[in-house]
Amino acid sequence: MKIDCMKTATVPPVFLAKAKMLLKIVAQISFLVVIAWLGNLISRNIAWGIPGNILGIVFLFIALELRILPLSWVESGASLLIAELVLFFIPSAVAVIQFEPLLKQNGLAFFLVITISTLGVMLVVGTITETLMRYREKR
Repeated sequence: MKIDCMKTATVPPVFLAKAKMLLKIVAQISFLVVIAWLGNLISRNIAWGIPGNILGIVFLFIALELRILPLSWVESGASLLIAELVLFFIPSAVAVIQFEPLLKQNGLAFFLVITISTLGVMLVVGTITETLMRYREKR
């Protein structure tokens, strides 16, 4: 007796929904990688001195702002990357541990530079965000 598995097996709808979401996220992350790659390609061929990843982010921002690219094409993938952002810093943290003598000698200076620069970035980003929000409210 021969049993045809394709006729008797059914895939649960929950599994199909999760598989579809996973494929969507993989496609969106792949799209973001292509944008970063294009930014790097342009950066290498044009001597602007701007890193390719930054160019890619700028191109993505412009495409989203001009509504050339719908937000739904990158939103889930970008949300996952942001949610897992801490994982991208683990190699850097491990590398810092290798320089223990340097940290013991200049640790306070490093701490001050990191703290002041972080506060400066937060101040600039906060000011720009508030300015843009006020501008959008006026429109």
